Amino acid sequence: MRDAELKERTKQFALAVLAFIRELPSDRQTDTIVRQLMRSAMSVGANYRAACRARSRADFIAKMGVVEEEADESRYWLEILLEAGLIHKGNVEPLLEGADAILGMVVASIKTARKTPMANSALRTPHSAPHSTLVHGSAMIEFAMTSILLMVVMAAMLRFGLNFDAQQQADMKAFREALKIAVNPNTTGGATYTLVEDHYAADPTNPFAIGSALPVVATGNVTRDNHLDETAEFTKPNELPRMQIVFQGKPFDCPSPGQGCTLAGFKTYDDITEDQLNRIEFVLGGVNVCSKADCGSEDDFPKKIIAIDSGYGELIDKQTLEGQAKLWRDDIYCELKCTQGKSPDDKDTNCSKDDGLCSETLPDVPWYAEGTEDPTTHFKGGSHTWTFPNLDALFPQNKALAIQPGYTKQVLSLSPNVFKLTKTQTGGGSPQLTTTDSMDWTEKTTRDFTYIGQDVTGTDSDPHTVLRTTESVESVSKDQHDAWTWTTPSE
Repeated sequence: MRDAELKERTKQFALAVLAFIRELPSDRQTDTIVRQLMRSAMSVGANYRAACRARSRADFIAKMGVVEEEADESRYWLEILLEAGLIHKGNVEPLLEGADAILGMVVASIKTARKTPMANSALRTPHSAPHSTLVHGSAMIEFAMTSILLMVVMAAMLRFGLNFDAQQQADMKAFREALKIAVNPNTTGGATYTLVEDHYAADPTNPFAIGSALPVVATGNVTRDNHLDETAEFTKPNELPRMQIVFQGKPFDCPSPGQGCTLAGFKTYDDITEDQLNRIEFVLGGVNVCSKADCGSEDDFPKKIIAIDSGYGELIDKQTLEGQAKLWRDDIYCELKCTQGKSPDDKDTNCSKDDGLCSETLPDVPWYAEGTEDPTTHFKGGSHTWTFPNLDALFPQNKALAIQPGYTKQVLSLSPNVFKLTKTQTGGGSPQLTTTDSMDWTEKTTRDFTYIGQDVTGTDSDPHTVLRTTESVESVSKDQHDAWTWTTPSE
């Protein structure tokens, strides 16, 4: 009954102190002492209850030491109130006696605990056994949660490794396919190849691995150095630079003749002077401009010019065209880039915006440069604000062309689970049981592919007059067979 008695004493002591405090006058010095007294008096009983649930003898002794300190501190604050003349002696004597009684019992318990092992000690509380069970149960729960968390982390790392491996394989395959195209002697310049695959890999977080195909996108680009000066014949649209796209082994072709989608198209300029031709060649590159008779041009200027422009392909890049638009429209920017690109030995090229190639304006600028705000009125301190209305309309929220982010997955078929039980026995040993569960499933992945819906056989079709065209491309992964086998161990 010693534990129950001391629990009751410490609780009654706290209640008595609270009742005592309510009768004290409220002033600055009294309130300061009262806060300390109330904290220590409340801690006596609370810490003793914690000591009753100690996990070891050392823990019990340590917690009882805290009880001793709090009881002695409570007595100290009561003495301060008395000796400072803030209270009458008759009012505080019962509390002092209560604190002394608690101190005596606590000190005696500590001495007994130090001499007697906890297993044979009367100090062990009736709550020790169930408390021990709760502690062990809590430890098991913590261990289980930690194990689950560790398994999830390991599964995520394994999934990442499988995804990385699939991506590496796809990158190498895309490069090899691009290389096959580039080595063809009929190919001009190089080749671009995009591969989209659903690479099957079991998901460690999915025990049945249903719908666990990894979507992988890879692009390979190969350029032949000895063909850098070659370009498409200006009368053969099928020789324009193209990107070949393959979804799960199935080629995807845009409407233009040939495989894949074009990365550039033709632009015709009429009545072009020699100075204007110099600017066109600077912006688009000399190999992409034809001003010869085989392109339908005359010998004398002004004459017809045909150019290969990346702004007229089925797959175009907004950032690239913004740079070209500035070269078309901004004479200051044109002169800066032309000067930076000149060889130190080039004495013939005049980049001046006043009387050089950057001073020449075209009668018909490409569609992506039309409507571009004239920056010359805003060029202050080396910076200005650009607007590209046609490009902004074609690329809402800067959404690029080609394969769009995001996809949907759907399990098309799921065969019934097949369960098989096999019993084997060798010699005089115990029989072994082998169980096998198997399941077949098929999955479909749907992606959006966006391109410019135009016919590049024409030389003047402007992509900004044609809406973005988006097609849903479906790819079905091969039938997957998942099997789980377990065999009972033999004796």
